Amino acid sequence: MPFLSFVIASYNEPLRLAMCLESLRRQLFTDFEVVVSDDGSSDPNVGLVAESYQVKFVTRPHDYRG
Repeated sequence: MPFLSFVIASYNEPLRLAMCLESLRRQLFTDFEVVVSDDGSSDPNVGLVAESYQVKFVTRPHDYRG
């Protein structure tokens, strides 16, 4: 079981997500997990970025009802 969990909220920003995940990848401390929580992005690249970094990816349909 990881010592630390990072939960990253994401919505239609695959480049920013990649920069964040790359920063975490470069850490010397490695006893952690990363979960990307996506709020129904219309950009499929968000999921592809998360997949390429081999992190847990959770998504849900975006709710526009407010």
